[in-house]
Amino acid sequence: MFQKRAGAIKEKTISVFEPGKADVPELSDAFEWELGYFYTEKEFQRCGIASKLNEILISDFGQGNLMATTEISENPAVTKILDKNGFKQVGNTWKSIMHDNKLGLFLKFFNN
Repeated sequence: MFQKRAGAIKEKTISVFEPGKADVPELSDAFEWELGYFYTEKEFQRCGIASKLNEILISDFGQGNLMATTEISENPAVTKILDKNGFKQVGNTWKSIMHDNKLGLFLKFFNN
């Protein structure tokens, strides 16, 4: 049976901090964990599912710094969810190796 991930906290993707991507290597050590991608079937989009999952994951995660990456122009709903939950886009955008879309790095600092 095929299952789609709805979202998770996972170990960070180190490479997104490096030159050629976000180009903020000095921030990499401040993050251990990443908020994983969200996917909602078309028929259930705009029902608040991804937003609620994001809230629950962040709440259960606690008080550590958290990062996320997402497509900038192709996924404006996710960028709005991240913004609403205190994430700020930092660094450069970069082209995805899987498609022509631009990706961005979003960071949420708890321990400043």
